Amino acid sequence: MYETQIRELRVGDLRREVAEKNLEVLKQRRRRYDDLCRAIQVARGQMELIEQTFRLLGDEIMTMASPHELGGRIDELRVAVDAVRETADDEHFVIDEIDDVELIEDTNKMEKARKVS
Repeated sequence: MYETQIRELRVGDLRREVAEKNLEVLKQRRRRYDDLCRAIQVARGQMELIEQTFRLLGDEIMTMASPHELGGRIDELRVAVDAVRETADDEHFVIDEIDDVELIEDTNKMEKARKVS
């Protein structure tokens, strides 16, 4: 719809300028949506890893010969959980960085639009 307006309306037409702005906002929303989808996929993968690790731990408990083995395995599990936590923190950092960049871009676009008006 907006692309058609941009193609058909001549430069300088206010309707074309509004269509261009709307199209840019939709593109930004699409990028944000893609970023959120990736973050959700990472979170689901991390939850699956945790679930499978607990299942493996349960399987190993059933086959262990001594309680000492269980203590070592729990320590390994803590390391794995810490690694997942670090990955989650990194993912949040990336999302925060994306948000900051998009905010700066939006602010710059609003300032340019204000100067044009």
